[in-house]
Amino acid sequence: MAALICQKTMNSIPIEQIIAFLENKLSADEKQNLESWIAETEENRIQFKEVKKLSENSRNFRVDFQPNPQKALEKVNRVLNRKRFIHWSQRAAAAILFIFIITKLFFLISPKTEWIEITAQAKQEILLPDSSKVILVKNTNFKYPQKFVKQGRNVFLKGQAYFEIQPNKKQPFVVNTANTKTIVLGTKFLINATNIGSEHVIVDEGKVSFSPLNQEQNNKVYLTKNEIGTWNAGNSKIIISEVAIRNVNSWLSGTIKFKDNSLLEVINDFKRIYHMKIELAEKDFEFKKYTGTFNNSDPEKALETVATTFNLLVEKRDNTYILTK
Repeated sequence: MAALICQKTMNSIPIEQIIAFLENKLSADEKQNLESWIAETEENRIQFKEVKKLSENSRNFRVDFQPNPQKALEKVNRVLNRKRFIHWSQRAAAAILFIFIITKLFFLISPKTEWIEITAQAKQEILLPDSSKVILVKNTNFKYPQKFVKQGRNVFLKGQAYFEIQPNKKQPFVVNTANTKTIVLGTKFLINATNIGSEHVIVDEGKVSFSPLNQEQNNKVYLTKNEIGTWNAGNSKIIISEVAIRNVNSWLSGTIKFKDNSLLEVINDFKRIYHMKIELAEKDFEFKKYTGTFNNSDPEKALETVATTFNLLVEKRDNTYILTK
């Protein structure tokens, strides 16, 4: 019965229109309709005054205010219990109505979060509102708020980025991708969410939690320095391994280093880092060792340098580079 009374009461009170009226946001016709509703009954006039009073008091609310139904119910009952003639169902309906109005007011007066969305046209560095730093790979899409809220520092990533996060135990930093969620307090790490079927996180400093989206409790892993977590769409599980990828952050520094690596390993790194198609026509050279460093080099010139070391030539056929005699 109380629920029915409450539902009827809430449906009959135009709360949002009253608040808009108090903020001078109603059109002439809307204002006339509201005034007609107020004039209909004494009950409507009382309800209008109550909502107006709550609205005026709400101006002193903190932005991080969270409605507390239990406290609201206790407060209303303290007032209504003084009036013994009020039926219990009316008290319950009034309490629920009070909570409903407060909640409505909270969402109406809370400032909306403004988001910034960037698609990097080249390698791009971003300084976030908390002074954390993010470096985006070309074509990476990144979305973050102009101001982080008290509950957490949430950002959204499509692509690959390197993060240097300012420590804040009270405000975790959360990176959301299409398939996974990474939560940190303060650390340095790389996220690669470029491929649809797999994603990985590599930790340089500190500790992060890494989990498939919406599976934070059942399938969460913790990664520390020099560990890589790889998520695969096939089984939606995360595998932890030691970082064994050469030049994993070469795109950050622009430097590629090799020390006694086989020519096959060098070619595979060029494929991964520069997204080049390369074939080695001379299979006898696969395990020849190479040592060298390239700083912000042009990929084609770097490949020619490697080939020259072994007296090989680089031929380009369509989009494929072929190392041959």
